Amino acid sequence: MSENFPNRTMKVLHLGNPYFKEDLEELGHEVLWASSSPTADCHLPTPFITWQAVFSRFPHGWTPDCVILGDDSAQPPMIGLESLPIPLVWYTIDTHLHASWHRYYAPVFDIILVAQQDWQSTCALARHRQILQWAPLFINSRQTKHLNLAREIPLAFVGTMNARLNPKRVQLIEHLVTRYPITVQSGPFLDTFNRAKIVLNQSINGDVNFRTFEAMACGALLLTERSPNGLADLFRDGRECAYYEPGNVDHIIEQAEYYAHHQEERERVAHAGYTAVMEAHTSLHRAQLIMDLLKSPHLPSMMNQRHLDQAKIQWYLTKVYQACAQRCEQAAMANPEHSPAFRRIGNLAEQYRLLSTTIQNTLAPFKEQLTAPDTEMNREAS
Repeated sequence: MSENFPNRTMKVLHLGNPYFKEDLEELGHEVLWASSSPTADCHLPTPFITWQAVFSRFPHGWTPDCVILGDDSAQPPMIGLESLPIPLVWYTIDTHLHASWHRYYAPVFDIILVAQQDWQSTCALARHRQILQWAPLFINSRQTKHLNLAREIPLAFVGTMNARLNPKRVQLIEHLVTRYPITVQSGPFLDTFNRAKIVLNQSINGDVNFRTFEAMACGALLLTERSPNGLADLFRDGRECAYYEPGNVDHIIEQAEYYAHHQEERERVAHAGYTAVMEAHTSLHRAQLIMDLLKSPHLPSMMNQRHLDQAKIQWYLTKVYQACAQRCEQAAMANPEHSPAFRRIGNLAEQYRLLSTTIQNTLAPFKEQLTAPDTEMNREAS
């Protein structure tokens, strides 16, 4: 790695969700997005693929200077990422949903940015050799815009209404619609948020979600539940947004009525929220943060320690692969037995189980040494 890294044009391999591809390109870097998506620059047919097989799909002579994984709530995108001799960056979003295996996947990386403030400790197993910090979610200013439309919708909610995934949300909205006029939609939000005076937000497990930032970036007043994960550090009640107590329909109505009858205050708070987002919480801000962290003088020694810790990382990864196998088995059961999808996903589950078992058997003689530091780090993180 050159001494002035990354004060030059970098070749960035972006895995998972390409949150920062356009921004990194805007900053002058060359980005190749590899994913299972058919629109990716490099299509990956399966997550059970080695890094060597992935690299063989790149244009001739193209070798990345670093890897950035954008959390897409899916299993790891390739096998062997941890062994690469280049900086590895993970922007993790859904640790509050996948803590059971994110905890053991985190040691793969040199730099970890955690979107939900309170979940940093979950990713701290190897923090002695990593940069680990909070980096809240953001908006993509190319997609989320203030359109200056007439605001004729008093109160709006746009989000997934799935009682299995988020029963509290469904219960809240169904109760609210019987008592107060609210526009409820799923799918695209841009037009609705730009026409709404107030946007209601409800999260899963107290996360500060994308809708938090998107509503404010569209110029609406955000009415969001009082949440942990750094919300109060980002946006203050009555200053950049408005809070309601989680699950409290009466409080939602009280806040909506107050701001409906105090237009100037609503517009002032909404404008302050818009300004706060645009000044610090865009994907370009996060891309620049990553580039700044890659300049750390400690990064080469952290990478060296990662390579020295390969056996320990492999031991952690057995738990990740077990979780992947369980996830694939559950996904397979959603398909008719003996169908192509059932067989394909079931085979993937078997591959993950075999890989986990093989690593466990290989490292079994060293189990005591590999697991002892884990206990010590757990005490430090608690």
